Amino acid sequence: MPIQKQHEFSQFQPYQVLTHQQIIQNYKNNDKLRSETEFNNLIQIMQVNSELNQLKKELEQIEKEKSQLIE
Repeated sequence: MPIQKQHEFSQFQPYQVLTHQQIIQNYKNNDKLRSETEFNNLIQIMQVNSELNQLKKELEQIEKEKSQLIE
């Protein structure tokens, strides 16, 4: 799930002297983007973990049925 936001960095020309306010704003934008990326990664990890737990339950059920067939 890629983030479609555009960095505000792109509006500045190379070697442009930035005001303190612009530097702070750039830092905040970068920090926000990083936070959103980490949040999206966390959501993906939770989804995969949920799928793994479901597969584990299915495997346990199959093992149980298999052992009953053997008996």
